[in-house]
Amino acid sequence: MKVNRIAILLALFAWSLGITADAQDWNWNALSEQSNRLRGKLSGKVYYMPPEGNSQHFYQQGWHEGSILMEDGDLFENVRLRYLAYGDELVAYNYNVKQLFIVDKEKIAAFTVNTPQGTQEFVKLYFNGFISGDRFFEKLYDSKRKLLAFRSIEMRKTSMYNDKQGVRRNSVLVLRTSYYMYSEESGFKKIQPRRKSLLGLFPERKKEVRRLFRRNNFTVFNESEMVRAFKSLEEAGFF
Repeated sequence: MKVNRIAILLALFAWSLGITADAQDWNWNALSEQSNRLRGKLSGKVYYMPPEGNSQHFYQQGWHEGSILMEDGDLFENVRLRYLAYGDELVAYNYNVKQLFIVDKEKIAAFTVNTPQGTQEFVKLYFNGFISGDRFFEKLYDSKRKLLAFRSIEMRKTSMYNDKQGVRRNSVLVLRTSYYMYSEESGFKKIQPRRKSLLGLFPERKKEVRRLFRRNNFTVFNESEMVRAFKSLEEAGFF
């Protein structure tokens, strides 16, 4: 009886911390009839979501149907997914055992999440800048020169306050987005959602780009306007 009580306490403690535990080659029979992966399995780690994680640690506000393309070409469809921007990981929901788990990043090539606002496409690329390594980038414009967004949730210090549960805190989780122009030939070039930053991508042709922007009435460079600008630049032959 004493051993069982200790085991229960340890399990509750692990859940409250939101830690992960190994669950390699976890059976995923209900995943997809279209999948050609032998035994219908994905591998990863069990994810124990902390109480505040549902609304603050993820890029999407809820769980949505999506697909996962593996490095070996296998495709898993109709999976409930969410991008864990606090840590740059992909979390999937297994219907069979009613459990969440983090899919092994090294085995993922790309994934999509079908939200009410539209399909979000993510691709894994090796980032050789500050803190190098594999990262998931959202594809905003997909062509020879891609417009990519890296979504990350960071913890920032604040003055003391009471959260919705009445708990005293001195930090908040904030979504941060970094934008890049990417091509296989030139790699990553960081850009800001500003006219001057886009002009800097073409230092030898700034006058031509200015004329193009004026002709297309580009004034405020928010995310949607940056997508439109990339489309106009490609159509005008800048890349």
